[in-house]
Amino acid sequence: LCIANRDKNGEGRAYRNMGAVLQELKQYKKAIEAYEKGLNIARETGNRKSEGKVMSNIGVAHDSLGHHDIAIKFHEKAQEIAQEVSNRKGLGISSENLAVACGAIGHFKKSLKLHQQAIALAQEVGDIEGEETAQANMEITHDAFMKYRRALE
Repeated sequence: LCIANRDKNGEGRAYRNMGAVLQELKQYKKAIEAYEKGLNIARETGNRKSEGKVMSNIGVAHDSLGHHDIAIKFHEKAQEIAQEVSNRKGLGISSENLAVACGAIGHFKKSLKLHQQAIALAQEVGDIEGEETAQANMEITHDAFMKYRRALE
């Protein structure tokens, strides 16, 4: 319908929603394909906020596939765009996603710092769910960091 009506923003939203459903079904490669179509449309239409959101989604899908280095690049770009367009909530979400990816490859100190940043941003914008998620993930990262340090002793 969006294609027939030449509604590029609606078409991009449809691809992002399709990616989210595929990701929920753990079909990460197909989710990435759908997200990439949405990303192309966001770029085509100059919708930077949407571009940042899609970058973050692609990063999460890559993280789920174990492609942490690729995920980190997408999350860093999402952070950059969120900052550029003054999207504080998006900056918090992308910081949290980046924190998870960094923790997955053992960059615990960077991960903990990013979790703290995500918590502060979530509090700033009143994102209770984001704050709770970042807090829980920070505890998991802290526990992993402590186990790592004990293993080195």
